[in-house]
Amino acid sequence: MKRIVTAAIAGALFGATGAALPASAQDQETRQLQCSSSLGQRQSCSAGGEVINAGITNLGSEIPCILGYTWGFEENGIWVANGCSAGFAITIVAPQQQQQASPDRLRERLKEARRTIRKLRSEVTQEREERQRIEGELSDAQAALSQVDQKKATAAKRKPNWAVRSVSSCGRKAVRENQKAGASMSRVVEIVSARPTEGTWLVIGRTLSDYGNGRKQAYFRCWVNKGKVKSFDNAI
Repeated sequence: MKRIVTAAIAGALFGATGAALPASAQDQETRQLQCSSSLGQRQSCSAGGEVINAGITNLGSEIPCILGYTWGFEENGIWVANGCSAGFAITIVAPQQQQQASPDRLRERLKEARRTIRKLRSEVTQEREERQRIEGELSDAQAALSQVDQKKATAAKRKPNWAVRSVSSCGRKAVRENQKAGASMSRVVEIVSARPTEGTWLVIGRTLSDYGNGRKQAYFRCWVNKGKVKSFDNAI
């Protein structure tokens, strides 16, 4: 959009310095013009008169021809660049009309070009303001979504993991009970099961403990409510 508007402004400025604007269709001629360029090259093609308007009739290359970027108007023709190749329909000022230019008509054309420039600048300003408004709304929406995500993440962190807490509490209870029974060292080597049941967590596991007369394993069972052992049994 910016390139097209820039090209249009440049076209208006260029037109202000040329010959007088034809008063009617009888003052104009339409010609066909083929113009080609290579990559990295700019090529000018003469139309034999001052160009009023031009349009692409057929594209001669895979590279797109974009007004103001890879092709545009010149005083007496058009230019192409960077691989743009195409056929153009060119409207020019009739040779007899070019000889009839007067200072008054040139001044009128300059005024028209200035009005066109003011209009284009206003459109660019409106587009910029609209883009800034949309970007502001998008930023506000993203900030609101970020706050929601942060609240969800905080709530998830605060929510206790009762399965982990139940297994941990039951395992510590089993180790303490083995130590009370005379074990010099005791550890939990297996959690057989951990599942919620009737509002509590039932945890079943196995310990391995060292005693004076050797190493022994034992199974244990706990009922845990909110991380606290309510019932313990190691005779299973």
